[in-house]
Amino acid sequence: MKKRFESFVPVPDTLLEKAIKEQDHVLSLEPNSSTTDLTAVGEGRGTMLSMKLDRLSDSVTGLSVVDPKGYVTDLNSMRITSFSENMDTKRARLLFKSITKTNPKHPPGWIGAARLEEAAGDMHTARQLIQKGCKECPKNEDVWLEACRLVNSNKEEASAVIAMGVKAMPNSVKLWMQAAELEQDDVKKSRVLRKGLEHVPDSVRLWKAAVELANEEDARAIIQNTVGIGVEEEDCEMTWVADAEECKERGSIETARAIYDHALSVFPTKTNESAEVLWLMGAKDKSLLGDVTAARAILQEAHASIPNSEEIWLAASKLEFENQEPERARMLLAKARDRGAMERVWMESAILERELGNSAEERRLLEDGLKRFPLISKLWLMLGQLQERLGNLKQAKAAYGSGLKHCPNCIPLWLLLGELEEKMNGLNRARAILTMARKKNPHNPELWLAAVQAESRHGNKKEADFLLARALQECPTSEILRDSLKPRVRSSSQAKQS
Repeated sequence: MKKRFESFVPVPDTLLEKAIKEQDHVLSLEPNSSTTDLTAVGEGRGTMLSMKLDRLSDSVTGLSVVDPKGYVTDLNSMRITSFSENMDTKRARLLFKSITKTNPKHPPGWIGAARLEEAAGDMHTARQLIQKGCKECPKNEDVWLEACRLVNSNKEEASAVIAMGVKAMPNSVKLWMQAAELEQDDVKKSRVLRKGLEHVPDSVRLWKAAVELANEEDARAIIQNTVGIGVEEEDCEMTWVADAEECKERGSIETARAIYDHALSVFPTKTNESAEVLWLMGAKDKSLLGDVTAARAILQEAHASIPNSEEIWLAASKLEFENQEPERARMLLAKARDRGAMERVWMESAILERELGNSAEERRLLEDGLKRFPLISKLWLMLGQLQERLGNLKQAKAAYGSGLKHCPNCIPLWLLLGELEEKMNGLNRARAILTMARKKNPHNPELWLAAVQAESRHGNKKEADFLLARALQECPTSEILRDSLKPRVRSSSQAKQS
């Protein structure tokens, strides 16, 4: 028997080799030693693996600080590595048996042992082992979550396991969340979450989950009591805006609306950007739900709170226009202009009149706006385009020309003037305009491309190619110029083949 037993003992495997290196000394297993037996080898391996697992635990409290999912991943990779190094299931069982026997209060040992049996297809033994782990380590979340996972196919049994878990650890947010997840009915889920909040009243995660399941009135009540938990006072507005947006993206409209309303009640008189955003988001939310009256009310409160906010004036006007109330929209924009609004309000006022087909009023607004804001190129562009639409080409040319005197670096003004000159006076005049534009705005590929296209429209292929070559020298990295070169190269090669 002794000879047979001795021949069974293997040379130390990779696990022992790694452990030996880490300990900086050599352990020798003599094949002929009377003290060397399978139990000793198993205990040795168990001790070394336990030391590795202990590194995953808190050195002060001894409690696991590893995320259970991440830990399970580690176990899986360790198991695969062990099997790839020919450590068979029997040896692994002995290894984990040694770990759980020598250190039964160490949760990873029980989880590893259960995972081993699960991988071997013995679910009954896996569940028995993790149940023992729950008894030995009743204050560890990972063990209870693993026990729940192993019986998850049976919802009643999983619920029973998690119920024992929350009884042993009533302050565990993870266990309460798992308990709620196991419930099929929203009412029961909500009941579980509220029970959890009785034990962990400051858990943001539990509160958010409860809000998403609550009706509108309850949601508002919950938000008022919880939205400030864990948030510094100076960060409240920014955090609440982000929370509300996140809720909207997840489809939790009631929660988002409750956060908006609460934020507005807390910061009704603030005039900073965050408060403005809150008002606008709240109004937009109501509008998307079809509640125009509520959206109006929010924007009216916003006017009272931030009377000089252009964004709020514009949002109110847009709301009225989109709901077939053009006179209301007009009136709001007129009030904004009277209060000394900036150029955007004048532009939006002109756009409104254009949409309503009132060209005379559109022109008046643009001309008045330009008296106040002559350096705003967009107003000059709008005025010139209006004159072109009306067929007033000379007036359009005058508008573009005046615009370029104030805004010589506005490329769209140069392009529109060049096109108009080509239409009115032919290619030579357009060339002059585009040449002047390039002198005032060198290295601009759009101006070069406009010149190339103008020559091409008139059949001047050589001149167009010459201009394109110069353009690529001046703007060698321009994508639009390179793209315009491709069809020319293609047509040239086709001509040679023919």
